[in-house]
Amino acid sequence: MKVAITGKIAAGKSTAVEKIKNLLPDYVFISADDIARKIRQHEKIKAMLIAEHGTDDPAVLRTVIATSKSIRYITDQVKTEIADIVRDNENIVAEVPTLLNGLILPTMFDKILFITVPLHIQKERLKARKYSDQEIHTFLSQQQFTEQDERITDIINNMDINYLEYQLMLALRQK
Repeated sequence: MKVAITGKIAAGKSTAVEKIKNLLPDYVFISADDIARKIRQHEKIKAMLIAEHGTDDPAVLRTVIATSKSIRYITDQVKTEIADIVRDNENIVAEVPTLLNGLILPTMFDKILFITVPLHIQKERLKARKYSDQEIHTFLSQQQFTEQDERITDIINNMDINYLEYQLMLALRQK
């Protein structure tokens, strides 16, 4: 089974993936963020980022909107690499931020799990990660969840770690 884990920032995607690793130990696990970090290390990409934004520092770039030419290029590279890895693996879990939802075709996955939490919990988690109020506002305003997304996903509420695990087990049993 090919599973995508998606959701807004600080919703608990990584926590969900860790729980799934226990449920599906023989699966391949990939992360769009890890792939993006690897791509950003290429000299050509660093040069593009510096030319467009004056830096290649991820801490500065994290608030750059997706209309940036260099960020769009990186996003396209991540999408291509994810598509190749998913195509080549029958049993895979891919952690994909909502920013890539429109780029990651639902037909690539048998199951898409959308991890969510109430807004106040998201903000608390982002503050705990030392993001400024402006960065939090920027992150939250950039992420959208559409009715179409809702129709193609199983929604998992990550308010409680035990309930998260229970919901994941149920969702992964259904195909």
